Amino acid sequence: MTEQFKDKTVVVTGAGVGIGLEIARRLVAQGACVMSADITVTPELTKLTEESGGFALELDLGSRDGPPALIEAAVERSGQLDVLINNLGASPVRTSFLTTTDDDWARLFEINFFSMVRATRSAMPHLIKTKGAVVSIASILAREPIIIQPDYCATKAAILSLTKTISKEFGPDGVRAVCVSPGPTLTPQWTDPGGQIEQYAERAGVSPEEALRDTIPRDLDLDLRRFIRPSEIADAVLFAAGPHASAITGTEILVDAGMRGAI
Repeated sequence: MTEQFKDKTVVVTGAGVGIGLEIARRLVAQGACVMSADITVTPELTKLTEESGGFALELDLGSRDGPPALIEAAVERSGQLDVLINNLGASPVRTSFLTTTDDDWARLFEINFFSMVRATRSAMPHLIKTKGAVVSIASILAREPIIIQPDYCATKAAILSLTKTISKEFGPDGVRAVCVSPGPTLTPQWTDPGGQIEQYAERAGVSPEEALRDTIPRDLDLDLRRFIRPSEIADAVLFAAGPHASAITGTEILVDAGMRGAI
C-alpha cells in the first residue's frame, strides 16, 4: 500500500467507532499522523492514533468549544494541518415530525452540522497554508429524506450546502471541499443488539440474518443487494482527501450501493 498521506496531519472527528474508526485506521496505514476526538475514546483509537504520532481526545464535539480545542491541539502537536475529515454524527430515529421537539432539532444540529462549522472554521487558516482539504460525511438521505429522521436528513442537507459554499470561497486559496454520502452501512447503529437490523427483522417477521442478507437490501432497492462496509466509505474518503482527487471540489461522492428506495 502506498503511503499517500506520509508527512500529512489529518484530523478526524468522531472516530471512536464505525466509519470514523475505519477512516482513522486506513489513514494511519497510509502514513498519516492522525488526530481525533470523540465523546468516548476507545483503547483501539488511542493506540492507533498514538502509533501515528497523533492523539485521541475525549471531547464533546457537539459543544461550542470542542471542535476549536481539537484543531488547536492538533496544530500545536504537529505544527500543520493538511486534511480535516468531518465525520462526527448521530442519527436518531423519530416517531414523527410532529413529535420531534425543538430540543431534538437543536441538539442534532449541534452534533451533526455545527461541529462541522466550528471545526472547519478553526481549521481553515491552517488548511490555506497547506492547500489542504475538507472532507465531510453527509448521507444519501440529504437528497432522499425519510419521515422517521426529519432532523437528521436536514442536517446532512445543510452539510452538502455548506460544502459547496466552502469550495467557492476557499477554492482560490487552494483548499478543496468534498462530501462523501454513504448509503446503508454496517455501523453499530445497524448491527448492535437491538439495532436497526433487529428492529427491521421484527417488523418484517424474519430473522436478523435474513433481514441483513436479503430483506433490507431488497426493500431499499440496493442495486448491489448488500449493505456497504465501513471500509468502502473509508476508501472514498481517502480518495477525496488525497492527491488523486486534486481537481475534485464542491461536489458529492455517493457510496450507496445503488440505493433507490428508503425505509
